[in-house]
Amino acid sequence: MLTTNLPFAEWGNVFDSTTVATAIADRLVYNSEVLVMRGKSYRRKE
Repeated sequence: MLTTNLPFAEWGNVFDSTTVATAIADRLVYNSEVLVMRGKSYRRKE
């Protein structure tokens, strides 16, 4: 299981290369199930 708070489209900023980010995301989602959860963060609760 892998979790992230960034959408795949923003991974290029993290890995300094859109090509590398695309390759990583492609290998992660191949034969996988992607769950997108939206809503307020419980960690940022005040």
